[in-house]
Amino acid sequence: MRERYPHDRFDNAPKNSKRVGAHRAAGALPPRRLGWLVAIIAVVALVLAGIIYIAVQNGRIDFTPPANTSSAQPSTDPDGNATEEPGTDEGATPGNGESEAPSNEPSTPPTGDLKADPTAVVYVLNGTTTTGLSAGAAANLKKDGWTQQINVGNASSRTVRESAVYYHAAAGEQAARALASNLGISKVLKSNEFATVKGGGAAPVNQVVAVLGADYSASN
Repeated sequence: MRERYPHDRFDNAPKNSKRVGAHRAAGALPPRRLGWLVAIIAVVALVLAGIIYIAVQNGRIDFTPPANTSSAQPSTDPDGNATEEPGTDEGATPGNGESEAPSNEPSTPPTGDLKADPTAVVYVLNGTTTTGLSAGAAANLKKDGWTQQINVGNASSRTVRESAVYYHAAAGEQAARALASNLGISKVLKSNEFATVKGGGAAPVNQVVAVLGADYSASN
């Protein structure tokens, strides 16, 4: 027995209409169209792969990870304090890092005994207004073993406060220190201030000059 269904709107379709199955879902793409779509996708994939390959060969794309740059940064100690890498300081002095001492600066005392040097050319100048100060000092030097002639006179300035012994060449440093020790003078300076002798001319290499100031005492 044929089953009967309730009457609906689809039973009222026009008799002269040529539309059939309009209420059905759309069917799948035809095989021909599906083949074209697959071909287009394949071509696009090949083109992209070719572009990437050429870029890699030319070095425009680099897949390697970036290098570690931590060596260029200050390291940290266990306490978290930054420490600088060892290197050369932009303001460091070449050589041993010590600059040459300027003129008129006290020099380093040499090693050895400070004895009278009879080969040195010695001058004792009075830098004060006290009469006979340099002559008295020369007499004391004679007693201490300075057997050569001691040249005495007045300094260009008569207001010298601190006594000093000067030498202008390295060969005279030992004699200058011995002279200062005998006169009780603590300051020994390397200087060209007394590099010439009275009357002009170059000073002997082993020349030392003692300038007596207000602090000098004949009892030194």
